[in-house]
Formats: sequence, C-alpha cells, structure tokens
Amino acid sequence: MSSTGRLTMLEPLARVYERSVPAEPADAGLFGPGSIVWRVHRDRSFPLAGMRALMVQALHPLAMAGVAQHSDWQRDPFGRLAATSGYVLTVTYGDVAS
Repeated sequence: MSSTGRLTMLEPLARVYERSVPAEPADAGLFGPGSIVWRVHRDRSFPLAGMRALMVQALHPLAMAGVAQHSDWQRDPFGRLAATSGYVLTVTYGDVAS
C-alpha cells in the first residue's frame, strides 16, 4: 500500500502476478522460456499494447455487449484489468497445472 493508505494502480496488478505465476513452477508450462510467446510478453511494450488492445475491443459493440453481460468492468475497471492480466500471466508463465 502507498504511504497514503490507498492502493496505487500497480499494486493490485503486482498481487495478480504473484498469484498467477508459481514461485517454482513444476514444468515449463504451455510455452516455455524459449518460446515466441515469452519473448513477446516480456517486452516492455507488452503492457501498453495490452491496454491498447482492450481499448480497441471496446470499440466493437458485440464485444462490449459480451463484456457487459459477464463482467462488472464499469464498477471495477481495475478489477477487470487485473483479471485479464492474471489470465494472460497464468497462461504465459504458469506451469501446466496452473
């Protein structure tokens, strides 16, 4: 938590990372360290590109209708971002069991 007692935007995302990626994975996961997926996802531009992808998704009426039916993104946009980020991190860096 920040010194003001309020969460910064990055703190929830850091907790998502800690929950999504095992400290000592049992295996190399679905892709592994030498994969193009790891190479792309570890690039510093990836988080920005992911945010842009979500914004482009928001332009499509059917995509947003699905999000509106199955998500509380309007009440908790950072929670939606954290859930999406957690999924991507788990699939990319988690072991197969994750």
